[in-house]
Amino acid sequence: MKNRTPALAADVRGSRELLEYLCGLESLKQAGWFPVSRPRRSGRILELTLENRASEEEWDCLIEKFGEIIEGARAALADSGGPGPSVPFPDTTHDCGSDEEATFRFRTSGALDTDAPIIRREIVHVTPGIRLVPPDCAELGAGSGEGEDAFIDVIIDPGWAFGSGAHPSTAACIMALEWLRNRGLLNEKTRVLDMGTGTGVLGLVAARMGAAVVAAVDVDEEAIHMARLNARANGVTDRFRVFSSEEFHAREERYDLCLANLTLSVLVRLMPSVATVLERNGRLVLSGFKEGALNTALEIVKPHGANVEKKVVYRGWMCVVVALSGLAGV
Repeated sequence: MKNRTPALAADVRGSRELLEYLCGLESLKQAGWFPVSRPRRSGRILELTLENRASEEEWDCLIEKFGEIIEGARAALADSGGPGPSVPFPDTTHDCGSDEEATFRFRTSGALDTDAPIIRREIVHVTPGIRLVPPDCAELGAGSGEGEDAFIDVIIDPGWAFGSGAHPSTAACIMALEWLRNRGLLNEKTRVLDMGTGTGVLGLVAARMGAAVVAAVDVDEEAIHMARLNARANGVTDRFRVFSSEEFHAREERYDLCLANLTLSVLVRLMPSVATVLERNGRLVLSGFKEGALNTALEIVKPHGANVEKKVVYRGWMCVVVALSGLAGV
């Protein structure tokens, strides 16, 4: 007989190295997360389910903390080769994955009849003017009101891709986009590049704000798939195009604004490519790091003439709008 008390479950996909690392972390155990399955193959990567028996009143806090733990584990593996605790998995999983990236989703488990879909099906008011709406709430409208009461609904189904919009760095980026729009710096002439688009959330916000065109780029096939579905749901497929990394680098278009909600290690790799496709005096919305890492992030973009125009801090995460004036050869 199934347990009648719903528990919070987290399904995590990633490399063997990352999942072994996570299962040995005391911070996960202390937060009440424990594996409830053996790792399963999902293509070239692994999938592992963890469960938490906390009360439903604690779920929002647990979800936010879980995301921070995942981000910390990814950074630890990327920056230092993965030292630390480890719980070895069976040898049958030895050839699954080598990347430190991870995706995860939350759901309820132990319900009466069947597992519920991904939780957090409510509308999220990121700012007074932007709401993130799950597909099953889309019938409530795609934005309405006038003047100060106007708002935009952006429909987001994360599926397995990263980017539900719940992470503080994503919210900080949306606040920065609203700042740009209110100053006329994001308008119907603005060409936007969303690097590492995930579900497409930031690029879709820019498109719904009126950007002329959005090029959304990702290396993950699931992210590309979900971003395209979300573009269709938001009715912006004429202005929102999704590309794999290979497809994007074969193009020769230029952009006025780049959205880069990335880890610092990824930013280091991508910044030279970003600089070559931005117009002179183009802008960069830069996030994906904690407030204390601002100077490090600025050092990465400094060779391109970085001038900070706006800072947004949300729940300890930083987003900056940077004007780049030193784009040589543009």
